[in-house]
Amino acid sequence: MALELYNLKGNRSLNFSIFFKELCILDQHLKFKTRNYIHKFETSIPYSQIAAIYITEGMFFAKIEILSSGLVEKKGIRGEILIKYVPKRGAKITKFLIEEKMREFQGQGKPSDLEHLQKIEKYIKHLNDNFKAKKITLKEMFDRRERFLSKVIKNRGRI
Repeated sequence: MALELYNLKGNRSLNFSIFFKELCILDQHLKFKTRNYIHKFETSIPYSQIAAIYITEGMFFAKIEILSSGLVEKKGIRGEILIKYVPKRGAKITKFLIEEKMREFQGQGKPSDLEHLQKIEKYIKHLNDNFKAKKITLKEMFDRRERFLSKVIKNRGRI
């Protein structure tokens, strides 16, 4: 079973839509979900096929754009993933995790540089296990994960 590292959703009310776009960062690939009234579209993208990731920050929210060579033009997406009105902290966490995963899967960097990524995955797995054992609530799990990832980004990858 794939370990979900982070989940990012766009704001429904600011996007003027009932349905929001969702980006799940898993340990082996990205999963992008979107839908409209009739169709539901879900695709997975390996980290080796991601070309670039861009963040545009506003005063309150951010816009995240992911360019990939692995996306074909279909009804839901056109060769890129664009999610508007995401929390700024969530956009920074998403960018950090995707860039580190890209480095891991593309073979860039030394193994010692990627140790913090293994520690992040270990901590998130520990939180998921605690949730499944009913030691913490779902809200506590998300809050702890968000705090931990924000601290990692603030320290530039050092744990």
